[in-house]
Amino acid sequence: KRATSQFFHFKVSREKLEPSDENFMSYLENDVFTNYYLRSLSTRTPYIVKKLRDPIEMANEIMLDYDFIGITERMDESLVVLTMLLDLELTDVLYQSAKGCVSM
Repeated sequence: KRATSQFFHFKVSREKLEPSDENFMSYLENDVFTNYYLRSLSTRTPYIVKKLRDPIEMANEIMLDYDFIGITERMDESLVVLTMLLDLELTDVLYQSAKGCVSM
């Protein structure tokens, strides 16, 4: 979804590029867009972009930079793991889902 949105916003709307399948595929193969999420997670982006081209190698380098990565789709489980890593009690961690919150 993000790639399509960016393509239409930047290329079609701003640069008046024809919205064809060929142009979209070319946009996706462009170096600027390749591994967008991996580059955004990197704390050493210039190093990773220049030195590493393999996505698996990039992901492994990124994992070395982080002590913990939580998964939003599994927030409960991620917070339990975080409390274990930090040697906390479960009662020390509190979060409230925005969907379950009623504002007054």
